[in-house]
Amino acid sequence: MKRISCILLSVFLLLTSMCTASASYTKETAAEELARYGIIDKNALGAFSVDGSVTRAGMVKLLVCAMGLAPAEGSLGFTDVPNDHFAHGYIVKATELGILNGMGDGTFAPEEFVTYAQAIKMVV
Repeated sequence: MKRISCILLSVFLLLTSMCTASASYTKETAAEELARYGIIDKNALGAFSVDGSVTRAGMVKLLVCAMGLAPAEGSLGFTDVPNDHFAHGYIVKATELGILNGMGDGTFAPEEFVTYAQAIKMVV
């Protein structure tokens, strides 16, 4: 339970700057904690993008990994997520779990930034 709480706190620190945290627990600390659990990775420059936005595909990967689950194999009904997309297996797993439904028009929009409302819906 403590691990889940820590991960959820880290997720929200990364998604919004409106959270208040102590000076010793920064966005960088949250990113390091998520990386320790294998939930996020450093970018190509070897740094965490803690001030950037999170894509819908990135959010799904983050949630599936935070739950300790592996990506699933299978096909998707989303026309804009090819089989070789980095998050394909995570999107398959999240769809199987009922975490997401897509955009309602047969697409998932994996490269669009996740909105606060979408992130909350996925988490809850």
